Amino acid sequence: MTKPELKLFLKILPALAEHHTNTPQSLLAKIFGVFTVKMRQAAPVHLMLMENVLRLKNKDNLKYIFDLKGSLVDRKVKGVTEASTTLKDVNFLMAAKTNKHLTVMSQVNKLVLRDAIRKDVAFLQGQGLMDYSLLLGIETMLRGEATDQIVHQIGAPRFSISLSKSSTSNQKTEQSSDNEAVNAKTGLLAQVEELEVTDVGELMSRMHCFVKGRRVYHVAIIDYLQEWNIDKKLERFTKTVLLNKDAGLLSAIEPQTYAY
Repeated sequence: MTKPELKLFLKILPALAEHHTNTPQSLLAKIFGVFTVKMRQAAPVHLMLMENVLRLKNKDNLKYIFDLKGSLVDRKVKGVTEASTTLKDVNFLMAAKTNKHLTVMSQVNKLVLRDAIRKDVAFLQGQGLMDYSLLLGIETMLRGEATDQIVHQIGAPRFSISLSKSSTSNQKTEQSSDNEAVNAKTGLLAQVEELEVTDVGELMSRMHCFVKGRRVYHVAIIDYLQEWNIDKKLERFTKTVLLNKDAGLLSAIEPQTYAY
Protein backbone atom coordinates (compact mmCIF):
# COMPACT_ATOMS: atom_id res chain seq x y z
CA MET A 1 0.00 0.00 0.00
CA THR A 2 1.48 3.32 -1.04
CA LYS A 3 1.57 6.41 1.15
CA PRO A 4 -0.97 8.27 -1.05
CA GLU A 5 -3.31 5.26 -0.82
CA LEU A 6 -2.99 5.25 2.97
CA LYS A 7 -3.74 8.97 3.12
CA LEU A 8 -6.78 8.49 0.87
CA PHE A 9 -8.01 5.51 2.89
CA LEU A 10 -7.87 7.46 6.15
CA LYS A 11 -9.74 10.33 4.51
CA ILE A 12 -12.64 8.21 3.28
CA LEU A 13 -12.68 5.76 6.22
CA PRO A 14 -15.63 7.32 8.13
CA ALA A 15 -17.76 7.45 4.97
CA LEU A 16 -16.66 3.94 3.97
CA ALA A 17 -17.62 2.51 7.36
CA GLU A 18 -21.00 4.22 7.17
CA HIS A 19 -21.55 2.86 3.66
CA HIS A 20 -20.88 -0.72 4.79
CA THR A 21 -23.23 -0.23 7.74
CA ASN A 22 -26.04 1.16 5.60
CA THR A 23 -25.41 -1.21 2.68
CA PRO A 24 -24.87 -4.73 4.06
CA GLN A 25 -25.08 -6.20 0.54
CA SER A 26 -22.18 -4.01 -0.64
CA LEU A 27 -19.77 -5.65 -3.08
CA LEU A 28 -16.83 -3.44 -2.08
CA ALA A 29 -13.96 -5.65 -0.93
CA LYS A 30 -13.69 -4.93 2.79
CA ILE A 31 -10.49 -3.56 4.29
CA PHE A 32 -9.97 -5.03 7.75
CA GLY A 33 -6.99 -2.98 8.74
CA VAL A 34 -3.77 -1.28 7.74
CA PHE A 35 -0.47 -1.99 9.47
CA THR A 36 2.78 -0.06 9.22
CA VAL A 37 6.05 -1.95 9.57
CA LYS A 38 9.02 0.19 10.56
CA MET A 39 12.61 -0.97 10.26
CA ARG A 40 15.95 0.64 10.80
CA GLN A 41 17.55 2.13 7.71
CA ALA A 42 14.41 1.42 5.67
CA ALA A 43 11.30 3.36 4.77
CA PRO A 44 8.08 2.33 6.54
CA VAL A 45 6.02 -0.31 4.73
CA HIS A 46 2.21 -0.10 4.83
CA LEU A 47 0.38 -3.43 4.68
CA MET A 48 -3.34 -3.67 4.00
CA LEU A 49 -5.38 -6.67 5.19
CA MET A 50 -8.38 -7.25 2.92
CA GLU A 51 -11.28 -9.62 2.65
CA ASN A 52 -10.85 -12.68 0.46
CA VAL A 53 -13.73 -12.26 -1.97
CA LEU A 54 -12.81 -15.29 -4.07
CA ARG A 55 -13.46 -18.12 -1.60
CA LEU A 56 -13.85 -21.07 -3.92
CA LYS A 57 -15.77 -24.15 -2.91
CA ASN A 58 -13.24 -26.16 -4.88
CA LYS A 59 -10.25 -24.46 -6.50
CA ASP A 60 -10.12 -27.21 -9.12
CA ASN A 61 -13.52 -26.06 -10.38
CA LEU A 62 -12.34 -22.52 -11.16
CA LYS A 63 -12.90 -21.64 -14.81
CA TYR A 64 -12.22 -17.90 -15.14
CA ILE A 65 -11.12 -14.82 -13.24
CA PHE A 66 -11.81 -11.44 -14.84
CA ASP A 67 -10.74 -7.93 -13.82
CA LEU A 68 -13.26 -5.67 -15.58
CA LYS A 69 -13.11 -1.88 -15.95
CA GLY A 70 -15.38 -1.25 -18.95
CA SER A 71 -12.36 -0.23 -21.02
CA LEU A 72 -10.94 -1.82 -24.17
CA VAL A 73 -7.57 -0.02 -24.28
CA ASP A 74 -4.73 -2.26 -23.11
CA ARG A 75 -7.30 -4.57 -21.53
CA LYS A 76 -6.27 -7.93 -22.98
CA VAL A 77 -4.05 -10.61 -21.49
CA LYS A 78 -2.08 -12.24 -24.28
CA GLY A 79 -0.30 -15.56 -24.53
CA VAL A 80 -1.02 -18.85 -22.79
CA THR A 81 -3.36 -18.49 -19.81
CA GLU A 82 -4.65 -20.77 -17.08
CA ALA A 83 -7.88 -20.82 -15.06
CA SER A 84 -6.13 -18.87 -12.30
CA THR A 85 -4.89 -16.17 -14.71
CA THR A 86 -6.62 -12.83 -14.13
CA LEU A 87 -8.03 -11.89 -17.51
CA LYS A 88 -9.35 -8.50 -18.65
CA ASP A 89 -12.22 -6.90 -20.57
CA VAL A 90 -11.25 -8.01 -24.08
CA ASN A 91 -10.70 -11.56 -22.84
CA PHE A 92 -14.14 -11.46 -21.25
CA LEU A 93 -15.78 -10.41 -24.52
CA MET A 94 -13.94 -13.20 -26.34
CA ALA A 95 -15.03 -15.80 -23.77
CA ALA A 96 -18.64 -14.55 -23.84
CA LYS A 97 -18.69 -14.79 -27.63
CA THR A 98 -17.67 -18.45 -27.61
CA ASN A 99 -19.84 -19.32 -24.59
CA LYS A 100 -23.27 -17.67 -24.67
CA HIS A 101 -24.11 -19.05 -21.23
CA LEU A 102 -21.01 -17.62 -19.56
CA THR A 103 -22.90 -15.19 -17.34
CA VAL A 104 -26.46 -16.49 -17.26
CA MET A 105 -28.17 -15.52 -13.97
CA SER A 106 -31.66 -15.73 -12.56
CA GLN A 107 -33.76 -12.57 -12.59
CA VAL A 108 -33.53 -12.36 -8.79
CA ASN A 109 -29.74 -12.51 -8.87
CA LYS A 110 -29.61 -9.85 -11.58
CA LEU A 111 -31.73 -7.46 -9.52
CA VAL A 112 -29.70 -8.04 -6.34
CA LEU A 113 -26.40 -7.64 -8.17
CA ARG A 114 -27.51 -4.56 -10.10
CA ASP A 115 -28.82 -2.83 -6.97
CA ALA A 116 -25.61 -3.54 -5.02
CA ILE A 117 -23.37 -2.29 -7.84
CA ARG A 118 -25.39 0.90 -8.31
CA LYS A 119 -25.19 1.78 -4.62
CA ASP A 120 -21.45 1.05 -4.46
CA VAL A 121 -20.68 3.01 -7.62
CA ALA A 122 -22.72 5.98 -6.37
CA PHE A 123 -20.68 5.92 -3.16
CA LEU A 124 -17.34 5.75 -5.00
CA GLN A 125 -18.38 8.55 -7.33
CA GLY A 126 -19.33 10.70 -4.34
CA GLN A 127 -15.86 10.16 -2.88
CA GLY A 128 -14.19 11.21 -6.14
CA LEU A 129 -12.82 7.70 -6.82
CA MET A 130 -12.30 6.03 -10.19
CA ASP A 131 -10.42 3.28 -12.04
CA TYR A 132 -11.82 0.57 -9.75
CA SER A 133 -12.50 -2.91 -11.11
CA LEU A 134 -15.27 -5.46 -10.99
CA LEU A 135 -13.67 -8.77 -10.06
CA LEU A 136 -15.55 -11.75 -11.48
CA GLY A 137 -14.62 -15.32 -10.66
CA ILE A 138 -16.55 -18.15 -12.34
CA GLU A 139 -16.61 -21.56 -10.73
CA THR A 140 -18.40 -24.65 -12.05
CA MET A 141 -19.81 -27.00 -9.45
CA LEU A 142 -19.94 -30.76 -9.84
CA ARG A 143 -23.17 -32.41 -10.87
CA GLY A 144 -25.47 -32.85 -7.91
CA GLU A 145 -24.30 -29.61 -6.28
CA ALA A 146 -26.32 -27.36 -8.57
CA THR A 147 -28.75 -24.90 -6.98
CA ASP A 148 -30.62 -21.76 -7.92
CA GLN A 149 -30.12 -20.15 -4.51
CA ILE A 150 -28.53 -16.72 -4.41
CA VAL A 151 -25.80 -17.99 -2.11
CA HIS A 152 -24.40 -21.33 -1.08
CA GLN A 153 -22.04 -22.71 1.52
CA ILE A 154 -18.49 -21.57 0.85
CA GLY A 155 -15.47 -22.41 2.96
CA ALA A 156 -15.78 -24.04 6.37
CA PRO A 157 -19.43 -24.44 7.43
CA ARG A 158 -20.85 -23.60 10.81
CA PHE A 159 -20.50 -26.52 13.18
CA SER A 160 -20.86 -27.38 16.86
CA ILE A 161 -18.91 -29.55 19.25
CA SER A 162 -20.76 -31.36 22.03
CA LEU A 163 -18.79 -32.28 25.10
CA SER A 164 -20.11 -34.12 28.15
CA LYS A 165 -19.52 -32.72 31.61
CA SER A 166 -16.90 -34.39 33.75
CA SER A 167 -16.08 -34.17 37.41
CA THR A 168 -12.67 -33.92 38.92
CA SER A 169 -11.36 -36.71 41.09
CA ASN A 170 -8.64 -36.84 43.68
CA GLN A 171 -8.06 -40.51 43.01
CA LYS A 172 -4.41 -41.29 42.56
CA THR A 173 -3.51 -43.01 39.33
CA GLU A 174 -0.29 -44.18 37.91
CA GLN A 175 0.03 -42.06 34.78
CA SER A 176 2.86 -40.50 32.90
CA SER A 177 3.29 -36.72 32.86
CA ASP A 178 2.09 -36.69 29.23
CA ASN A 179 -1.16 -38.43 30.12
CA GLU A 180 -1.72 -36.05 33.04
CA ALA A 181 -1.35 -33.08 30.72
CA VAL A 182 -3.81 -34.59 28.23
CA ASN A 183 -6.33 -35.32 30.98
CA ALA A 184 -6.01 -31.81 32.40
CA LYS A 185 -6.73 -30.29 29.00
CA THR A 186 -9.69 -32.65 28.47
CA GLY A 187 -11.09 -31.72 31.85
CA LEU A 188 -11.08 -28.02 30.96
CA LEU A 189 -12.72 -28.60 27.57
CA ALA A 190 -15.35 -30.88 29.10
CA GLN A 191 -16.74 -27.99 31.13
CA VAL A 192 -18.24 -26.70 27.86
CA GLU A 193 -21.37 -28.58 26.84
CA GLU A 194 -21.55 -27.10 23.34
CA LEU A 195 -19.25 -24.82 21.42
CA GLU A 196 -20.34 -23.11 18.21
CA VAL A 197 -17.70 -22.01 15.75
CA THR A 198 -18.58 -19.71 12.86
CA ASP A 199 -16.39 -19.05 9.86
CA VAL A 200 -16.77 -15.27 9.55
CA GLY A 201 -15.07 -15.32 6.18
CA GLU A 202 -17.76 -17.67 4.90
CA LEU A 203 -20.56 -15.37 6.02
CA MET A 204 -18.99 -12.35 4.34
CA SER A 205 -18.13 -14.17 1.12
CA ARG A 206 -21.80 -15.05 0.68
CA MET A 207 -22.43 -11.41 -0.19
CA HIS A 208 -20.09 -11.85 -3.17
CA CYS A 209 -21.56 -15.16 -4.33
CA PHE A 210 -24.33 -15.71 -6.89
CA VAL A 211 -25.40 -19.11 -8.18
CA LYS A 212 -27.25 -20.29 -11.27
CA GLY A 213 -27.39 -23.98 -12.04
CA ARG A 214 -23.84 -25.32 -11.86
CA ARG A 215 -22.23 -21.90 -12.21
CA VAL A 216 -21.02 -19.96 -9.16
CA TYR A 217 -20.23 -16.28 -9.74
CA HIS A 218 -17.93 -14.56 -7.24
CA VAL A 219 -18.33 -10.79 -7.63
CA ALA A 220 -16.57 -7.88 -5.90
CA ILE A 221 -15.42 -4.32 -6.50
CA ILE A 222 -11.68 -3.97 -5.92
CA ASP A 223 -8.85 -1.46 -6.34
CA TYR A 224 -11.03 1.51 -5.40
CA LEU A 225 -8.40 3.60 -3.62
CA GLN A 226 -7.71 5.76 -6.66
CA GLU A 227 -8.51 9.46 -7.03
CA TRP A 228 -8.77 11.48 -10.24
CA ASN A 229 -5.36 13.06 -9.62
CA ILE A 230 -2.52 14.49 -11.68
CA ASP A 231 -1.13 11.01 -12.42
CA LYS A 232 -4.40 9.82 -13.93
CA LYS A 233 -4.85 13.07 -15.87
CA LEU A 234 -1.35 12.66 -17.27
CA GLU A 235 -2.10 9.04 -18.18
CA ARG A 236 -5.18 10.14 -20.10
CA PHE A 237 -3.25 12.89 -21.90
CA THR A 238 -0.49 10.49 -22.88
CA LYS A 239 -2.84 7.84 -24.25
CA THR A 240 -5.14 10.21 -26.13
CA VAL A 241 -2.76 12.88 -27.43
CA LEU A 242 0.56 11.07 -27.77
CA LEU A 243 -0.62 7.52 -28.47
CA ASN A 244 -3.84 8.49 -30.26
CA LYS A 245 -6.02 6.09 -28.26
CA ASP A 246 -9.81 6.36 -28.30
CA ALA A 247 -10.71 8.60 -25.34
CA GLY A 248 -14.09 6.93 -24.95
CA LEU A 249 -12.51 3.53 -24.32
CA LEU A 250 -10.08 4.56 -21.57
CA SER A 251 -10.41 3.83 -17.85
CA ALA A 252 -8.43 6.97 -16.97
CA ILE A 253 -11.42 9.30 -16.80
CA GLU A 254 -13.12 11.56 -14.26
CA PRO A 255 -15.23 9.81 -11.55
CA GLN A 256 -18.62 11.02 -12.84
CA THR A 257 -18.05 9.58 -16.30
CA TYR A 258 -16.30 6.45 -15.00
CA ALA A 259 -19.33 5.60 -12.89
CA TYR A 260 -21.48 5.33 -16.00
